[in-house]
Amino acid sequence: MVDLIISGIIILIITIYKIIVNKKYKDNYKNELYKKIKKQNTILYIVTIIIFIIALITTIIDQGITKNIIYIPITISVLTLPLNSIELYKIYFKDEEKYTYIKKIITKEKITKELEKKYKLANIIITDDKKQITNDNTTIECNKKLDKLYEKIMNARSLHNRYINTIEYNYRTLGPLLITYILLAIIRFPIEYYLSLSLSLKLYTIISSNILYMKLPYDKDVETRLPKPLNMFIEKQEILFILIEILALVFGICIVYMYLLLINGAMRILNTIFITIFIYCNIFTTLVHFSESPLYKNIIKAIINIRFIIYLLISILFTIMINYVYIFNTIKMGLKNYSSSIIVAFICSISYELIKLARYTTVKGVKKNVKNNKRNKRSKSNNS
Repeated sequence: MVDLIISGIIILIITIYKIIVNKKYKDNYKNELYKKIKKQNTILYIVTIIIFIIALITTIIDQGITKNIIYIPITISVLTLPLNSIELYKIYFKDEEKYTYIKKIITKEKITKELEKKYKLANIIITDDKKQITNDNTTIECNKKLDKLYEKIMNARSLHNRYINTIEYNYRTLGPLLITYILLAIIRFPIEYYLSLSLSLKLYTIISSNILYMKLPYDKDVETRLPKPLNMFIEKQEILFILIEILALVFGICIVYMYLLLINGAMRILNTIFITIFIYCNIFTTLVHFSESPLYKNIIKAIINIRFIIYLLISILFTIMINYVYIFNTIKMGLKNYSSSIIVAFICSISYELIKLARYTTVKGVKKNVKNNKRNKRSKSNNS
């Protein structure tokens, strides 16, 4: 009963959030990125239905028809519901998206060498040939205030980058839990499902997306990237990296969980350790992705960022709360188990650091811009 009450409260909070956002931000500029998000959401809704049907059939086969027959299917399938992506777009994008794709500026205004250099580094062509004007968002005509236009373009690129990072964050957060649930069910390892936990983590990602990810500091390397291609949402290589990270997290969580089961660990301590590892994985992957800098630099940047501190406190307090409030059938785990969970989470979460290191050494080896090893290298390969 407590589980259903908490679930109902969270559903109400999320519903109110969506109603307020959709009512307040309904007339904003919508373009290519918005269309891609709508398409992504359609796919996720289809995946949600498929997961629900498969989980329902599996539950009937395993447990027969009972009064709780749809509880497990809903608990699992709710993880793939897209509850926040459209709302984030409406809140943060006004007309910025159209500046993200600019490749050429048509102007007759005289431009300073300093500003011309900035545009050149940003891979934007300045020309006075009006014949090069196109009907898409890749060219723009501007005969005054080119410096203000440059600021708009960089702010748009940075916003676009934060938005995609936020979408990827949601994948990295909820993907491991979804796969863990499915994997443990397939190999017949017992696991307890709580709808309130799934919904709590959905709410957790909504809060984290708004207070932290969409508010990350301006990323200076956007000033030297290639313009975002019109037809790109999340780059294929980036999807591969996300999958690698998700699988690394799943491996770490499942190995610990299965080991504790095999040594006859009590379900309550298993639940506590499982949730604690999961939350700390989220914290460490956030640190890893805080910027394209190495982890030790990201830690320094994060600890002076008030939004990260709030996010960190919320996360840690949640892991402490489950030791004393047993709504997910948890129990006090002790300092040793708590510390071990943090270590396991850290090891599972640093796979992307190896990718950053590989990019750094590759770019350094070919004597390219070391500071912008990720985005420049990727952008050029996409457009070659």
